[in-house]
Amino acid sequence: MSISPIFKKDLLAIGCGPSNLSLMALWVGAGQSGATILDRSANFTWHSGMQLPGAELQVSFLKDLVTLADPTSPYSFLSYLKSTGSIYRTLVASRYSVSRRTFEKYYTWTVKKLAVAKFNTEVVAITLGRDGFHVETNSGRYIANNVSVGIGKTPYVPNFDDPDRSRYHSSNFAEHASASYAGRAICVVGGGQSAAEIVEYLLNLPAPPATIHWICRRPMLLPLDDSPFVNEIYTPAFAEYFYSLPESARAQLNESLKMTSDGISSRTLEGLYTRLYRNSIETEDHTRVHLKCSCDILNVTKQSEGNLKVITRNKLTDYREEFNCDRVLYATGYRYETPAFLDGLASLLTFLPSGEICLNEDFSARLKTSTKARLFLQNAGVSQYGLADQNLSLSAWRSAKIVNSILGREHYTLDQESVATSFPLSQQGAPQSRKFAV
Repeated sequence: MSISPIFKKDLLAIGCGPSNLSLMALWVGAGQSGATILDRSANFTWHSGMQLPGAELQVSFLKDLVTLADPTSPYSFLSYLKSTGSIYRTLVASRYSVSRRTFEKYYTWTVKKLAVAKFNTEVVAITLGRDGFHVETNSGRYIANNVSVGIGKTPYVPNFDDPDRSRYHSSNFAEHASASYAGRAICVVGGGQSAAEIVEYLLNLPAPPATIHWICRRPMLLPLDDSPFVNEIYTPAFAEYFYSLPESARAQLNESLKMTSDGISSRTLEGLYTRLYRNSIETEDHTRVHLKCSCDILNVTKQSEGNLKVITRNKLTDYREEFNCDRVLYATGYRYETPAFLDGLASLLTFLPSGEICLNEDFSARLKTSTKARLFLQNAGVSQYGLADQNLSLSAWRSAKIVNSILGREHYTLDQESVATSFPLSQQGAPQSRKFAV
């Protein structure tokens, strides 16, 4: 009988995505070692299902893994460009943004440069022992005082009677052959950036669909709010202010600011509108696009003929409509789910009414027991830190806070950034944190 090997680590990260890559880059940048990233995939990928031609990053490339915490880091996006001899061409070609594909290549370069990722490793369970967290995997046991969970969110698909619905979520859209859409009737569900990019992609195919039904719950296709003042919600100052607020106020803020993350970029909207206008004016044989806003889908069912029947309801008029299509593409977003491998710690964790695990100011889980071991959760605190917690904007800042916390000292300076807006910390329950220069 073989005995599983035991590996001891100072820092163990679960999930090789941007959050844990950022953490590892800053950990190594602080002169630390003894760290590993575990990932169940065979290799690194980032939003592979939506790596479509022309798809751009929706944030500045300065919001990479490290720059906003350590501009001198060798793991920055600019360091990557310099290493590939493409820094000048990229700056000339990408005046406002860079392609999503380019950033995926940057992440892949960082994975290789750090050389701390172990793929094909499935985490089965985590328990807390006297000597730290015991992490069981399919290839051995790890013991670590510090564990960072950054596995991202799970694709969400409404529970319709469509047996293929999970296969056609936007997360795996690029896996399907473009020829399969030729001359077909396609339904796209969603009112955000992914839905818009899918429709744009379908319209630009050499053999496009005959018909696209675009179903959106919002009253119209709404633009991403990318204006300067509102963008200050994606700063450390706002995140700390947000964390200090009562839960009801946090929920209200997230709802009112939703279009700063869930809207469609103006460039995408303008390109789509122009394309639809030209189709209707300049060509007779074109894809017919039926945009239906303020609509819910009540159900999607598979017909005996093999196609799908879609039933919709207009939320404003209660008008109901049925139509048949060949395929439904779900751009219905993602939801955070507490991973099953944390079940062994469930009795030690505290949960908020939102379902999130309660986090301390350093992004560690608030445990019900006294221990030096800490479990950090990345990209899992939207209701506690705001909308920025789910995207790339504060990855480097969050990782730097975690590194500082583990080291017990401020290796990365995080208290010098000013903002135009005053964000006074709440008097009740405010964390002990810096004063903001305004």
